[in-house]
Amino acid sequence: MNMSNMYAAYGWCKIYERRMYMKKVSGKWKRTFRMAVGSVGFLAGLCVVLLLAGKFLRPKNNADIYDTTAVRTKDAEVKSEVKDTIDVLFLGDSECYSSFNPLQMFAEHGYTSFICGTSAQRMCDSYAILQAALETQTPEVVVLETNCLFRSVKSKGDSKDYVLDRLSDHVEIFKNHSRWKDAFVSTNALTKKKDGKNRGFIRRNTIKPYEGGAYMHASEERRMIDADAEKYLLLMKEYCESHGADLVLVSSPSPKNWTYAKHNSVSDWAQVNAVTYEDLNLNDALGIDWSADTKDGGDHLNFEGAKKVSAYVGKWLSEAYGLKDKRNNPDYKHWEEDSVEYASGKK
Repeated sequence: MNMSNMYAAYGWCKIYERRMYMKKVSGKWKRTFRMAVGSVGFLAGLCVVLLLAGKFLRPKNNADIYDTTAVRTKDAEVKSEVKDTIDVLFLGDSECYSSFNPLQMFAEHGYTSFICGTSAQRMCDSYAILQAALETQTPEVVVLETNCLFRSVKSKGDSKDYVLDRLSDHVEIFKNHSRWKDAFVSTNALTKKKDGKNRGFIRRNTIKPYEGGAYMHASEERRMIDADAEKYLLLMKEYCESHGADLVLVSSPSPKNWTYAKHNSVSDWAQVNAVTYEDLNLNDALGIDWSADTKDGGDHLNFEGAKKVSAYVGKWLSEAYGLKDKRNNPDYKHWEEDSVEYASGKK
């Protein structure tokens, strides 16, 4: 083979190698491109699913909710009552459902009430429950037990997870991710274990004395109301006013939870915002016996303590707001029957 042929063969080999290399590179790019397109498609589909799921899980009224199950349960309980038959709604945490007894108030004064208190209730949940309740009821008075004003309503700014916080601002499912189980649970299932006849009041007969002595010592100290809680308190006031109801603040007797510093802050807010406030921790006329009227050493009242609070608050609300006596009204026969059971000690 002469030199020219050798050079030609070498050249053709190089051209072939180059073409094979380019083909190989082109194949890699094509595979990479297909993978990229597939990834983008997957992410786009995921975004659509997240957005649709977020809309499905979004609470009614687009309200912020801390304990979704508790809110839905109370919503279902209130809606089990005949429409427009509740005169007074009570909101708050366990101090609320341990202190106020609707059947006693009906038996003694003839007006209807319902306890919307839930364990460790946050003010955002109080507001959500109020909104839900006023869909079917037109109460004249809304009573907020004030212990929940000093329980933090967690703000996104308090979180260490910046990315999740920002996602929560724009993608509903990250804000309401805990609601997925509730979305598949019927309201009947939520309320089936509840005794609706007690209208939210929980009777406790246990006695565990409080032995700490006097706890309301007059001072000028202030324990500031949680900022987010105050925001929802203002929203509640405005919502009550727009629906023709009076907002009332009441502090139930509780040596473990209440102080004069808290009293001062609530009293200040009530005066500035022209809202009635009654601190039962300063009311000696109640006759609370801390050796017998508490179930857990001064945290919550037991049944005997609740009797004293319900007697006082029942009379006060009846007189102050002119609540109508519905005893002997045939439309409230079920209340009559339930209150008779209560009076007989069967409840």
